[in-house]
Amino acid sequence: MEEENRMLEKTTLNKLYDLRLPTIASKLSEQQDQPEILSLSFEERLGLLVDAEWMAKKEKKIDRFVRQANFRFPAVIEDIEYSGKHGITKKDVLKFSQCSYIYKKQNILVSGLTGIGKTYLICALGRSACYQCLAVHFFGTTPVRLQLSKGFHGLGGIKQGGSPPTEGKTAK
Repeated sequence: MEEENRMLEKTTLNKLYDLRLPTIASKLSEQQDQPEILSLSFEERLGLLVDAEWMAKKEKKIDRFVRQANFRFPAVIEDIEYSGKHGITKKDVLKFSQCSYIYKKQNILVSGLTGIGKTYLICALGRSACYQCLAVHFFGTTPVRLQLSKGFHGLGGIKQGGSPPTEGKTAK
């Protein structure tokens, strides 16, 4: 009987991996080694497994968004220094980090002297958007200037002739 249970368990684990549910499979194996887990109901155990899989998939998606964004710096909102001389407050940054401007289809334009942290700020805000499962593409001003010099009305815009752009990336 014990061997039959192990075979059934192994078959179930293989099916979970085939279904691309590796976290559920590994957590199920861990649960089998924890006798105290048996005090939970089936629904509670299943809930723990589903939560673990959901969280793993979300983290993987966020990691992919961050990697694809090609940020120049590994900046995060928590590391921004607010000395007051740059004209932006912690309240403003926290407001922008909620990404409401993205949902309203608005943009942020940051300008200032060289070396004051404009790029760092934008990388931190972009990473914040990635954490909210929003796709981001980081680029400097040079690609924008090139697009404008070719007659585009912004990235993803329409050429003066009316046809869609052939170069550049379309903002989503």
